[in-house]
Formats: sequence, C-alpha cells, structure tokens
Amino acid sequence: MSRGRILSRNKHWSLYGICLLFVALWCISPPLFINGAARVMALVSMIIALRLGRIYHRRYFAMLVFYVTYTLGIGLFKQGIEYFLLNIQAYIIFAFAYIAVNKDEKNDGTIYNFDKIIKVVEWIYPIWMIITLRAYNSIPNISRLLANNNNENVVVWSQQGIGGYGMIYSLVFYNIILLYILLNKGKKRILTAVNYILSLVTIIMAGYSIALIAVLLGSIIVLFIREKRVERIILVIFVAGILYALFLMFQTEIFNGLLSLADGTMYEQKIKDIINSFTEANAQGTLESRTILYQYSWETFLKNPFVGSAFSEKLMFGGHSFFLDTFAKFGLIGGIPFLYLLLYYPIRCIRKNKEFSLSLAILVLMIFVGGLNNLSAAFAPMVYVVYPALVKDD
Repeated sequence: MSRGRILSRNKHWSLYGICLLFVALWCISPPLFINGAARVMALVSMIIALRLGRIYHRRYFAMLVFYVTYTLGIGLFKQGIEYFLLNIQAYIIFAFAYIAVNKDEKNDGTIYNFDKIIKVVEWIYPIWMIITLRAYNSIPNISRLLANNNNENVVVWSQQGIGGYGMIYSLVFYNIILLYILLNKGKKRILTAVNYILSLVTIIMAGYSIALIAVLLGSIIVLFIREKRVERIILVIFVAGILYALFLMFQTEIFNGLLSLADGTMYEQKIKDIINSFTEANAQGTLESRTILYQYSWETFLKNPFVGSAFSEKLMFGGHSFFLDTFAKFGLIGGIPFLYLLLYYPIRCIRKNKEFSLSLAILVLMIFVGGLNNLSAAFAPMVYVVYPALVKDD
C-alpha cells in the first residue's frame, strides 16, 4: 500500500478512509451539519472508523473511555437520551483527537495519513465560504443571527450552505494552518492560497470579535516564533500585549479611520457591525455581555470542585465557555480528563519540537477560544486531521 492513500485495495482500510472522510465533510458542510440524519450517519461512521483502527496509545484510550463513561452516564441519568443527542459533537471531537494521537504514536503511513482528506477539504470548503460571503454581504447581521440557535431562519440558511458560528471558528484554525503552510512548506499551491484568502475574508466579514482576535494572535505566533526559544516567545507575548494596549488606547481613531475608508462602499455596514461587536455592551458575542455566564459556571464549579453539579438536581453551567462549562458540570473528576483529551496532541508536538510555531499557535487558540466560547465539531478536522498531516515523524 502506497504512503498517503486513504482508499486502497484492502477493503478494511478503504472503509476506514471513507468513514473518516465523511465525518470530516459533515463537520465543515453547513447543509450536512444541520441535518439530523447526517449527524447520525457521522456518528455511526466515526464509530466504524474507531472500530477498524488499532489502539496504539492505551493510556489516552483509557482516559477517553473513562471520560465518555462518566459524563455520558451522568448526562443520561439527568436528561435521558436528550443529553446524548445534544453532545454528539463533543464525542466526535474527542474521537478525532484520539485518532490524531494514535497517528502520532505510530504513523504507519497508510490509514493514519490524512493528505487525501486535506485535498478534499481544500476543494469543498471554498464552496461554502463563497456561499457564506455572498449571504454576509447581502443580509444585514446574518452572522449574528446564525449564532442564535433559537432563530427560526438558522435551519433554512444552513440548508442553503451558509455557515455561522461553528464554521467561523473552524476557519480560525484553518486560516492559521494555511498561513503556516504558505510560509514554511516549500511548494506553494494556488488552491492553498485561495483557501487562506477566502477564510480570512469570511472571518472578517462575520465580525465575531473573539474570532478576529484569535486570528491575529495565531498569526503573530506563526509569523514571529519559528523555533523553541523561551526568549522569543516572551518577546512575542510582550509585543502582542503592547499592540493590544495601543489598540485599546486608539480604538476610536482606528474605527473612525476604517469607516472613512469604507464610506459609501458595500463594506461600510459590515465595518459598523464589527465595531459594534467590540464596543456595544448588548452586542451578541462580546466578552462584557458574557461575564455573568462565565461567573456562573465558575461559581458552580467552586461550590463542589470535585464533582461540580454532577450530583445536583440538574447540570448547571453558563453555556458560553467550553472549558468552564465542563468543570461546572463535572468538576475536576471530569474536567481534568477533558483537558487532557483535548490538549494532549498539540502539547505533545510542542514537547517533541514538531512544527513548533504551528503547534504553539494551535494550543494557544484552543485555550483562548475554548475558554471564551463554545467549540463545535466543525473545528475538529482542522485541529486533528489537517494540522496532524503536517506533523511528520522525526
């Protein structure tokens, strides 16, 4: 079997590749992602892929089994099957993470090589980005409306291929990975550059302040940290802090300048939306409006740090932080395995000095975005398939 092939003459591996590819496409395709039947198919496909794969990292596998058993058991007891249906995305995320760790533990160059999946993603994702950009340009505030699951138009828009919250934060990670490829991976491909430009424009047009800051932060790390040197990392953190401080000091002038440049153009209203996401207390997605929810999750965790609200009358959490909410629901006994499973792969790559600047950027963005926002399964193929494909054995 040649290196890098997903589909092979061996039907066993061919089925594995097809299953993994389908789950990845489900994650990045709004019409599939919103479809209940497709979600079940994605779950079944992931289970088949896990069943066909071998267990190379037994400690990680044991932690995964413990986490799923503990959280699913409590969730089913509290909410019944509804808990499972609401958390399918989370379990798919951890399944992707497990596959990435397995690949790094023993990369046999066949079933755990993700090169073919990346090529499919590079051809498919631009379609959804272009459809999304057209909608963002023609429907006022649609990116904000798509972030509200209670909006009756979300399903219709998603079925049309328009991406919202999940897609934008997937593109945050995708954008940084593509930037790294363009800077470091010798042969430059036009398709990679097109994906990079489209992802960056889509993120900017969406106007999610946390996403914009995350892209800037990740780009700074990839651009200025090329090797594992503590002093360089400290310098970048210092410079980033200075730039952020300058932004806070002169944000009014900066925003007014942008508005002047865009005056009378099709981008004027979008720039106003972006400015509002930073400055209005009632703008959906701002940190200020979420502080109470973060605090609620934190205080719920502190009431019983060991088990959180797992043995209370119901699971209690704020609902706007992937990390804090997990600790609020399951305490340290669930939160520590959660962090271990989610962050193990990039930390391992950093320790082994594999694609160091990219690995550091991925880790920082996972902590930053996961701490301030929820993470949907849409980000998983980027962090646990596209990124690992760049990490080669020493």
